[in-house]
Amino acid sequence: MLAFRFNISKKILNSAAERLAKVQLKPIDDDGEPNDCEPTEIVLAENISLNKFNDYCKHHPHLPVKLHLGDGKVIAYEVPLDVHSGACNTIAFPISGWSN
Repeated sequence: MLAFRFNISKKILNSAAERLAKVQLKPIDDDGEPNDCEPTEIVLAENISLNKFNDYCKHHPHLPVKLHLGDGKVIAYEVPLDVHSGACNTIAFPISGWSN
């Protein structure tokens, strides 16, 4: 039996990153919700097993969007922003020294 291996093209990943970045960077209303009803998740593939998803993530560690698997669907849900990565590095470095 041939093993099915799925792949998500760079064009689709970059398009998802652009759409999600627009939503993430929009101003927030006083009630803490985004101003419009654009989706904050984009389905990129369907009928994907956990093993195939894990293999894909292992072979593609640096993607322009964060992905998760839900009900067999590969979903892009967030764009890692420089602000977040800077904050994570600021926190992670001291914690890694403390935990060792």
